[in-house]
Amino acid sequence: MLKTSLQITMVSPVFEDEPVSQNIINFSAFCLCRALAITHQSQLQLMGQHVQPFDQEQTWHSIIFLLQRLQKLVVLRTSELLQALALIDTISNSSTKFHIIPQNIQMILLVCILLAHKVNCDKPYSNGWWSRAFGLPVQVLNDTEILILNLLQFNVYVPSEMYDRYNVAIAMKLQEQEQEKDSIVLIEQQGN
Repeated sequence: MLKTSLQITMVSPVFEDEPVSQNIINFSAFCLCRALAITHQSQLQLMGQHVQPFDQEQTWHSIIFLLQRLQKLVVLRTSELLQALALIDTISNSSTKFHIIPQNIQMILLVCILLAHKVNCDKPYSNGWWSRAFGLPVQVLNDTEILILNLLQFNVYVPSEMYDRYNVAIAMKLQEQEQEKDSIVLIEQQGN
């Protein structure tokens, strides 16, 4: 009798310790807004006028503001942001009862970054620190963290493949921006 065993190995992604750049913040906010727009559109089709209006530009600015604040106060690292985006993706794809909408995106993003920070840091900031830094009642932060952990089934592990997808998408976007800058410089030089 042939006996086979399937062994699953979890390979942790190689995380970057680089502080997140403004270009990555901008692209992350764009991706979140695009996902929110798609969700909003599908909710409109299902529920009609019972859906609150979505101001994509205002939402984009509020996400940028939050990420810049995180960059300043926590020294947000690229790896933490990518992990948080992956966690948000997991939540939005796995839950039919909970929807990520413009009204809750900042809180979800903050808590997903908090979770990524806790996973990656030897001495992470406490929830009390996060609540003071972002002007939230600690109980609201704790309750939201528990809600998100429940939605994630308490699994905050981000598979390498998922992390790499986000990493590659951001790297490609940054490379594209660099090529555009180089093209503009060449055009300007040819004009002189």
